[in-house]
Amino acid sequence: MTSLRLMRDRYSLFAGLALLAVAFLIGALAIAGGISNRGNNDTLTVTGSAKKAIVSDFVVWSASLSAQDFQAANAAKQLAGWSKRVEAFLDAQGV
Repeated sequence: MTSLRLMRDRYSLFAGLALLAVAFLIGALAIAGGISNRGNNDTLTVTGSAKKAIVSDFVVWSASLSAQDFQAANAAKQLAGWSKRVEAFLDAQGV
């Protein structure tokens, strides 16, 4: 009687471990597929033809200026001067 019970316990343990291994394999494949496809969504595909030229007047740019000095006031003065130069350049270019 004891050997039959021991055999059933081992069978249950084996079945549980096999199920866990299959679940682990499926999860690993899903994660690997997600990692390998992560950059594929960065493209835009257009089909068709254009009948009219399109002009856009919207753009988002980001820029940063920085200055280092022992005195905060001196660094602020430098930044103010550089900001004026950048704004003047962009205005001259029609931006």
